[in-house]
Amino acid sequence: MKKAMVLVLAAAVSVSMMGCSTGTSSHSSVRAAIDAIEAPEPIDQEDLGEPTLGTDSVASIEDAGAVDLPDSSDSYETQDSSLSPTYETSSEPVCEEPADPTCEIEPLPTPDAPIASSTETLGTEEVGDVMPISASEAFHTKSIWFGVDDDRDFAKDSWVQVVYAFDGNGNVTVYNNADAFRFSMINAEMTDDEVLEIVKSIEMESRAAQGIDGEPQPQPIDLVLYTDDSGNYPDHERIRYINDGKGLTDGLAINRDLELDYPLQPIYDMQFGGFDCMKMRISDPSTYVGFNFDTVDTPGIEVW
Repeated sequence: MKKAMVLVLAAAVSVSMMGCSTGTSSHSSVRAAIDAIEAPEPIDQEDLGEPTLGTDSVASIEDAGAVDLPDSSDSYETQDSSLSPTYETSSEPVCEEPADPTCEIEPLPTPDAPIASSTETLGTEEVGDVMPISASEAFHTKSIWFGVDDDRDFAKDSWVQVVYAFDGNGNVTVYNNADAFRFSMINAEMTDDEVLEIVKSIEMESRAAQGIDGEPQPQPIDLVLYTDDSGNYPDHERIRYINDGKGLTDGLAINRDLELDYPLQPIYDMQFGGFDCMKMRISDPSTYVGFNFDTVDTPGIEVW
C-alpha cells in the first residue's frame, strides 16, 4: 500500500514539475491524483483469529527431529508420598527466655559426690557423678600429690619441688627436699606406699646432707580460697604448708597456688590429673571427672 502511494505521489510531482514549464494545469492535476488515493479500510482484530502454526511447519519440525511433541494421551507418574522423609516432633515443652512457668527443667547436680577412700579411686567417681572433686575433698583423702615448678609444665622431666602425702584425716606430710626424684623412678604398677618409700629415701638423704635431723612431720591442711569481686564465687585457691627444716613452729610458710587444669597428663605409662602444677596419679582415666576449687561455704577453709 505504501509503495503504491509513493508511486502515485511521484507521478504527481512529475506532473507538477511539468506544470512549472506550462504554468497552468499542474496544480489541479496533482490534486486530482491525491484525491484518487483511497484510504485503507481498518482491520478488525477479531477477524485475525488465534495465531496457529501451519501443519506443514509442524510436519517439517517433526521431520527434523528438533521437537518431540508428547501425545496428549500420555500419563505421568507422581512421586510416591511414602518415600518422602518424615519428621518426629517432641511432645516435651521447649523453655525459652523469659522462663515459662509451665516448663519443668531438670535441676543441675549438686557437688555432693562422696569422698573416695584412696588414691586409686580419687577423681574417678561413677560416671553419673559429673561434678569435679573439690580441693578440700581431694586433700582430705589418702593420696600422694606431686608439686612441680610453677614456671614449667607438668611433664616427664619436670623438677618435682615437693611431694604431699595426705593421710585422709586432715593432715599432710610434706617432702620438700626430694629434688632428685624423677617420674622415671615410678610406674603405673606401683602402689602409693611403694612410691612413698622412694620419696622418703630421697628426702632423708637430702636432709642428712643439709644437717637436718628427723623426718618430716604431719601438719594440718591449710587451704585459702580467694573470691571474685562479688565475694560469692571462687577465683583461685591456695594451699599453704610449713617448711619444717627448722621445725613446724619456726619453719617458713610456703604457698602454692592451685590453677584449674582438667585434661589428664600422660607421663610414661601413667596418667596424672589435678591442678596446673600439682597432680596425682589417676588409676582409671575412663571415669576421671577432674578437680575444682572449693566454694565459699566449704567448712574448714579460709575465705578472702
